[in-house]
Amino acid sequence: MSVKIEIVGGTLGDMLEQLEEAGVAAGHMIRERQRAAEALVQPPSVLQEPLAPDADPYGQGPAPAVTLVPDAPPLAPLAPPATDAPPLAPAPAVLDSQGQPWDERIHSRNKSIKKDGSWTVKRGAPAALIVKVRAEHAAAAVAAPPVAVAPEVIAPPPGAPDVASTIALCSRLLAAGKTPEMVASISAQIHSAMLEAGLTDGANSLLANPQAAPAIHEKLRQIGLGIGLEC
Repeated sequence: MSVKIEIVGGTLGDMLEQLEEAGVAAGHMIRERQRAAEALVQPPSVLQEPLAPDADPYGQGPAPAVTLVPDAPPLAPLAPPATDAPPLAPAPAVLDSQGQPWDERIHSRNKSIKKDGSWTVKRGAPAALIVKVRAEHAAAAVAAPPVAVAPEVIAPPPGAPDVASTIALCSRLLAAGKTPEMVASISAQIHSAMLEAGLTDGANSLLANPQAAPAIHEKLRQIGLGIGLEC
């Protein structure tokens, strides 16, 4: 860039003063043009102020405060409601005229009763199974269950048959049955002997009344003699 300086005539001092003023003006003009050129080449930098710690950069307002709540303890299981009602006792088994309960292994499903009062035998039931099942029920009727001994029990006289020997004789009699009919007959005679002595609950009654053991034992001995069994 060229700068033209025009000096008007006058003294030497005037000329120097005009020259100095022209230089100052030229320098000022050069600096202004440099600034304008720099402004075209490089855009002014934009200074950004740092965001405040709690400022929202997305302009949606301050974030809501979050409160952490501890997990609640697990609920204890509910206890079953208390009841004062005693448990129901099982219903007693229904016995036929021979003192036998109904058994699905040998008796008919409809639980029919024959004219003599005994259960109807299932068609096709093996004779050996009938003998076995009837013997089981007859033995269970006189077997000694784990029951408490009643107070003030009157013992039989010394040397007389006791409860244990009487129950053992029942088992021998039932084992001597050779056919289902014979086992049923022996079982019915044992049941009848118990009832005649006032023992309506089989072995339980005999345990509660051990003084009746000699009389029951004698009746059983007579039953054994009737079938040829030495007692």
